[in-house]
Amino acid sequence: MTDVLERSAGGSKRSPGKTGKAVSSAAEPYEVLARRSRPQLFAEVVGQDHVTQTLANAVDGGRLGHAFVFSGMRGVGKTTTARILAKALNCAEGPTSTPCNICEHCVEITEGRSLDVFEVDAASQTGIDATRELLETVKYQPAAGRFRVYIIDEAHGLSRQAVDAFLKTLEEPPPHAKFILATTAPQKLTSTILSRCQRYDFRSVSVVEVIGALAAMVEGEGKSADESALAILARESGGSLRDATSLLEQVLAYGAGHIDPSMVHAALGIPDREALRAVVAALQSRDAATVLGVVDDLVGQGADLARFALDLLEELRHLTVLKVASAATLVDLSPPEIAALEEMAREIPADDLQRWFRILLRGQEELGRTAAPRLVLEMALVEMATLAEMVPVDELVARLEKLASGGGGQIGGSGQAGGRAKASAGGRGAVAGEGRADADRPSNRSAGTRTASPTGSDGTAARTEPAQSGKPTGSGNGATVAKAPSPSAGTPPQTGSASRASQAPNARASGSPPEAAKASPEQPRWKGVVDSLQKEKASRFFRLSYSRLLEVAEGELKVGVTGQDAVTALTNPEVRADIEKAIANAFGKSLRFSPVVLEESGAVPRVADLEKEARQDPVVKLGLELLDGKIEAVLPREKRGE
Repeated sequence: MTDVLERSAGGSKRSPGKTGKAVSSAAEPYEVLARRSRPQLFAEVVGQDHVTQTLANAVDGGRLGHAFVFSGMRGVGKTTTARILAKALNCAEGPTSTPCNICEHCVEITEGRSLDVFEVDAASQTGIDATRELLETVKYQPAAGRFRVYIIDEAHGLSRQAVDAFLKTLEEPPPHAKFILATTAPQKLTSTILSRCQRYDFRSVSVVEVIGALAAMVEGEGKSADESALAILARESGGSLRDATSLLEQVLAYGAGHIDPSMVHAALGIPDREALRAVVAALQSRDAATVLGVVDDLVGQGADLARFALDLLEELRHLTVLKVASAATLVDLSPPEIAALEEMAREIPADDLQRWFRILLRGQEELGRTAAPRLVLEMALVEMATLAEMVPVDELVARLEKLASGGGGQIGGSGQAGGRAKASAGGRGAVAGEGRADADRPSNRSAGTRTASPTGSDGTAARTEPAQSGKPTGSGNGATVAKAPSPSAGTPPQTGSASRASQAPNARASGSPPEAAKASPEQPRWKGVVDSLQKEKASRFFRLSYSRLLEVAEGELKVGVTGQDAVTALTNPEVRADIEKAIANAFGKSLRFSPVVLEESGAVPRVADLEKEARQDPVVKLGLELLDGKIEAVLPREKRGE
């Protein structure tokens, strides 16, 4: 620890507050810009007003504590603020929130050679012995100033034994001792340490504040710079003013004269921001070729593709925020950049931005694991550029309802989706002009139906009816066959596949049981059982829709159902138990449920036929395809309450 104290007492010599242009000579080595531009007053600390204002008021009001924790990311002013606080306490004109920086105490603290201010790097001095040696000096009075100030940097690096030895002194230090623990990982500090200290969280410095600080440094160096160039440095710093200062010094060393964005990109090897906007514009226009060209240019420049993907993710985030919130305060960019993004965001749907973000996020994760980052980035961007345009769900539902009511119209928002709608609806005559070639063939003309024009006077699709009846007839599969309007002059009749589609369900419309399986007089009571079961869970008991009560024998209830598959499903132990429970409630006694296969007849449609016909319905087909749905059960209209 002795060598630590000696290093603390002997530091570099420089004038306090000097931030002007450095002059390198053999007698005075060059001092980096980050040290020359270090703040010397609370008011000069950038972006930490909530901390500096509190400390200044505490010093002036005589309410300053004895132990502090300064937490925050690297390069935001933790150690600098600790040194300013030490000067405020020991200044010849103090204690004061505005140290003079010219008295002996201020100069010694600024130059790092004060005997009353000890800076310890806990990352290297972690052991119990070093801590005990440090604590031995606490009991001594200050050498020249009012307080002994102990600044422990990276305090989370202290060992458990060192922390235990430090607790008692930290809780009840001598009146002349102040402790400041700086850390980038406050979560690693024990609760016993945190409970004994006042905690101040240092924030990351905003882009606007970093730009202002960099502009002052550039002016102090006798140079000039574009604000857009400084904005690049501010974004690259990630909220750390020290990092931004180091990057600025690197750019200053790269070239003389005026600093512009091209100089920054060349000096730091950062991808040009115009490349990001070119990619976004190409994605908006679905131009995959341009996207690949941008990636090829980046590879030719030697750019880091993983970094470019991360920057593009951030760009998509900014566009999304400006699109959905219109809140420029949520985007940490310079005003000119925000204005450019706002103009771009107005032309891009929010859904597209979110889909692009998800695809690129997946690709960016793969970039860190692949040996071919170019291929991964290219395929991710091509996937983004070739996404189909989305149709809002409410618009899609409205179009489906319109098609179901006979109004026609395209379902999808693009030509591809619209083409699918026409192809599916053509089999039912929903699209005018479809099926005319079939209408001219004699084999496709139905002798049992008469035809009407494809559209009625109200613009809805026409339906056919049996030639021998003019009354509407209920269909067992849910279709309603209404009387067709009279053919209008000049309109071709509707025949062929459209006529057969309406004729097929009508052939099974009567709903009467087959002759070989007469219904029992108890059929109405059985119908109530079926209705109660299907109301409870339609998908489980839909095979009872066309069942017939055949016989109520001693202890047994025989029911006819459509097909062996229905018998197999309904004799499942759990399904049978639920059915028999409902039978007991309806009939007042326990009866064994015995399903049998009804004789085939056109009067009772098979469930398999109903499901097959449902899948061929254009509305159902488009719903399954576009909404990624599935058929849970097929019920007649009366079972659905329609």
